[in-house]
Amino acid sequence: MVTLLVFAFVGRPVSTLQSEVTLTATRGAVPGAMTQVPAHTFLLVKAGVTDDKGGPLRLELVNEQGSTVWHGTAVAQQGNITARVSQRLDAGLYWFRVYEGADLLREYGLRVK
Repeated sequence: MVTLLVFAFVGRPVSTLQSEVTLTATRGAVPGAMTQVPAHTFLLVKAGVTDDKGGPLRLELVNEQGSTVWHGTAVAQQGNITARVSQRLDAGLYWFRVYEGADLLREYGLRVK
């Protein structure tokens, strides 16, 4: 007796890869000068906020249309934050924003390829 097994996959392959990215301020920079990461991986984001803030900072990642695709919180340690972005990103331009309360502290450009 012969058994035939057929497996079908619908959608994108699931990636467990993680890309580490250190963001630098890019206000007014051209997209080619932005930090680049591969698409469809988890991101470990490191960014400077210059000084330690007392409480948690609100983090937001928006696409080039301005829609929020991820949000989280972090606490600054020695002027830096680290956050794991659990949303896999499609190719495009994104903005990683750091807020203290309602005040925007930093905004970083990110190109996903």
